[in-house]
Amino acid sequence: MKYLQVNQDNLITDCIDYAYGDYVEFDGEVPQAVGGGWHKLENGLIVEYLELKPKDETEALKDRVKSTEDALMFLMDMQIGGL
Repeated sequence: MKYLQVNQDNLITDCIDYAYGDYVEFDGEVPQAVGGGWHKLENGLIVEYLELKPKDETEALKDRVKSTEDALMFLMDMQIGGL
């Protein structure tokens, strides 16, 4: 038996092995990173939302590089089109 802390958006923010306060009792398989804030408790099931998962530094940097490349390509296209 596990006990889940669930916020007003149904996000699971903690998981413990004993009853405590307003934690919700859960009897089932609990993913290892369930307290990370990207799982929700919906209709008695734990559902993972990958779009809520924080990106690591490498992934965030890749996104910034891609955005910069896109902006440079746009500016180059504008300059070539204006000639």
